[in-house]
Amino acid sequence: MNIDSIKFGDTPFRFIELNANDHTSFLNRYSDVVFFQPSRFDYVLIERHALFAPLHTIVPITFAAWLFISIIFYMVLNLQSKNELIREKTERSITDNLTGVFNWDYIDLILMKDASLDQGGIVLYLDGNNVKMINDNYGHDYGDLAIKMICDVIKSCVRREDSVIRMGGDEFVVVLKHCDEEGAVKIYEKIADALVLQSSSKLPFIDEGVSVAPGYCLFTNRKDFEHAIINADLKMLESKQESKLGRA
Repeated sequence: MNIDSIKFGDTPFRFIELNANDHTSFLNRYSDVVFFQPSRFDYVLIERHALFAPLHTIVPITFAAWLFISIIFYMVLNLQSKNELIREKTERSITDNLTGVFNWDYIDLILMKDASLDQGGIVLYLDGNNVKMINDNYGHDYGDLAIKMICDVIKSCVRREDSVIRMGGDEFVVVLKHCDEEGAVKIYEKIADALVLQSSSKLPFIDEGVSVAPGYCLFTNRKDFEHAIINADLKMLESKQESKLGRA
């Protein structure tokens, strides 16, 4: 293609417009960088390089980039917000409203998916004594106080990795991970001693105080965990009968 004319534009970004002899543009004025020099043969030697665009081309690209980044940032924040909402809903669904410990939904939704159960442990099943009598004689406000007191004592006596679950009423399951029955007995004895002190302080009008009857069962993995809960419950009932405490 023969170059017919050269035109210099006096703009902030100085450009060169080259027209061919058919009057068509030879270069893209917005994206090409041209190096030229006169030759002794009276024509121009041209090197064409699309190295950068002038400001009026960069601005839309920059705006589009920032818009894209903003959209990604919004999507990330929105995803985090949804995840936080799901987490809060899940926590509410597995938490006992009265005591703040886990409820029985926690077993199916969380605990049965915990691989650490495969390392074994002990299920400690506890049933409150005298709670029903307190409800009947002094009202549910005092009954609730007794239940919350039992939960607070249990939480203060178990280890950080253990789980406290209110199964309903005054029945509780404590999952003692990596623990044998001897260790579980020691934890129960610690709970029993603490309940004596707390009963005399918070419920001094209950002569016999509030206590719990225990049942223990070993589990080796998640497959036999639920069966261990059933067995621990049965052993707790045997314990109550043997001690002749009855269900209060």
